[in-house]
Amino acid sequence: MSESLLKRYRRRWKSRFRKAKLPKFLTIDFYVKFLKWVFTSITSGFKKGRVRNLLLGIPALMFLVGVITLAVMARSNAGRTANSYWQRAVSAIKAEDTAQAKLMLNRVIQDDFTHVQEAKFQLAKVWEDEGDVGRAEALFRTLAPKTRKGFPQAHERLVVLLAPRINEQTPVAELQEFRWHLDCAGKVRSSGLAMAWGRYSIVVRDYEAARNYLEMAVDQYPEVLMTLGRIETGLGDVDDARATYRKAVGHFEAEVARTPKDYSSRVSLVQSFLKLGEFAKAERALQEGLIIAPEYEANWNWMLAGVCQNYHDILQMEGQPISTLLTQLSRALSFDPNHAESLRRLMSYAEAKVEGNVKIREILERVVSEAREPALAHMALGNLCWLEGQQDTARVHFDIAMSQRTDVPIMLNNMAWMLAHDESAPDLDRAMGMVESALESDPENPHFLDTRGNIHIKQKAWRPALNDLEKALQGVENKSAVHQNLAVVYENLGMQGIAKEHRNLAAQTNGK
Repeated sequence: MSESLLKRYRRRWKSRFRKAKLPKFLTIDFYVKFLKWVFTSITSGFKKGRVRNLLLGIPALMFLVGVITLAVMARSNAGRTANSYWQRAVSAIKAEDTAQAKLMLNRVIQDDFTHVQEAKFQLAKVWEDEGDVGRAEALFRTLAPKTRKGFPQAHERLVVLLAPRINEQTPVAELQEFRWHLDCAGKVRSSGLAMAWGRYSIVVRDYEAARNYLEMAVDQYPEVLMTLGRIETGLGDVDDARATYRKAVGHFEAEVARTPKDYSSRVSLVQSFLKLGEFAKAERALQEGLIIAPEYEANWNWMLAGVCQNYHDILQMEGQPISTLLTQLSRALSFDPNHAESLRRLMSYAEAKVEGNVKIREILERVVSEAREPALAHMALGNLCWLEGQQDTARVHFDIAMSQRTDVPIMLNNMAWMLAHDESAPDLDRAMGMVESALESDPENPHFLDTRGNIHIKQKAWRPALNDLEKALQGVENKSAVHQNLAVVYENLGMQGIAKEHRNLAAQTNGK
């Protein structure tokens, strides 16, 4: 009985299963019919223009959407990469890793729209810090054009770079451009911008404004201390000026101690000492320069001569004896026999006036008898005698001076040149007497012959000028000037062909 019941249920189950039907969307026939319908619709609708355009446009639209999606994804990825470059560039700048900073900044400039201005600005600053000022300035100019307001920080850095070039000889157009960048830089919030405004104020002669700006700038730009001191002196604030020069001494002493061969700092230190009247300290700084930086020997000697000449002027204002004054001129000319200001002062003693009945001749003769700087006293007496028409006596004094100091012939030659080329009142006769005295000690000296040849030209003595200049040509450094003078001589002698050749040689040897 149990077995028959089981069979009955089994038959009943099979019957129900056979009667059950699957949903249409799960049958293969459904999908076959759907595909047939789609194909039929497409083929029948393709014949209609509107449907055909729609059918062709759908793939194109899908392709365009895909391209845009890919571009957005690529841009997003590039933005993340560029931002990474920017962060790495900032870190490299902080770490002073200039090579890495330049690499990352260049990548930011190429790949990033967000930080491109900041990246260009930072790259220009890196170049500036490396000393590549020209390249930095060019990049700053792209960020700070002169036709419209650009990146404010770039305007500021640009005026800081341009400020040292601004002076009273700056063309108006450049000065106007400089003022444009100053205005675009905005309010004065930095020492650099204050320094730039100070330079501009000096050029336009607004010295009160210049003083205020430079006072704001001195902490970061102590090199402007000398300029500030001169402005304060000009405004009559002598005490403030001395305090400023004292600060300058402190700054430049530290710079020289840190870098003894720094020429610029040592020169500024000497100038600071001179402004304070500390001549001995100025001389010591220059003497040290002679030892530490002998490559600037000519400059140091010229400045040493200037120190002695300045001290001479101070002593002269104090009414010191001529023997004391001549000592300083003697020292000046021992450092540099070509020092023009010292030579002018020496020649001035021939025309000096003193109070009372005592004549300048008596003072100079007393200096000679006391054997205090007798060589220079004899030179001054020689000048005096020449002015009084006593040429023979003048030559005797010049000869005595040359016998006492070996550099006297050079001094005589230099004074002769100055007298002959004095634009206001050239004294050709006295100049000729001096250079001929110098030639007596060294008849073949090309520089002395060149001087005498120039004097002959001014006297229009063409044949003697020709003899001197042709002898001088082989020995002088500036051959171009001698060729030019010989061209003038030959032209006046009627020899135009030779004159032309000398002009050609003058052009070829210009600066040689």
